[in-house]
Amino acid sequence: MTAIDLSIVPMPAAKLRAYLRGFADWYAEALGEVGYGAGLDEACGGADALHDRVAALIPGLDADGMPAGSTVFDILVAGEPAPVGATWCGPADFGFGPILYIHDLRVFAPFRRKGYAREALATIRALSKARGHVKGVGLSVLARNTVARDLYLANGFVPISQVLFQPS
Repeated sequence: MTAIDLSIVPMPAAKLRAYLRGFADWYAEALGEVGYGAGLDEACGGADALHDRVAALIPGLDADGMPAGSTVFDILVAGEPAPVGATWCGPADFGFGPILYIHDLRVFAPFRRKGYAREALATIRALSKARGHVKGVGLSVLARNTVARDLYLANGFVPISQVLFQPS
């Protein structure tokens, strides 16, 4: 396989709010697909209210809706004029010691299936080692996202829990 010259760099502040809004929109949609919040958007004043409620559930945001102690990165690949994706990482501890947690890892559609997500995971792992005092890298993945689950398993991630949900 050809080596990929990939780097992650902190996203410019001017792009951060749009990224976080897009993340919250995606998360609200994903929760809606499994029945969470069914009817909530109408009962709470529309889709913006549902978005705001979901945004409040996203871990790692401070009172201004910005990542607290974490960083959103653009994923850059040599030869590409614009970012090929984005990732949001920050510290977390789920009871087994500190980890670098990937809140989001997204490779944009035109750039998928080129090894960029795999290389981004390796870059994030190197970042976690450079920061020290962490036991590894963690993330969550939706059960229906079999492509992502397969990617993570193939890159050394192991399941440690499973969240089950029963819609009302």
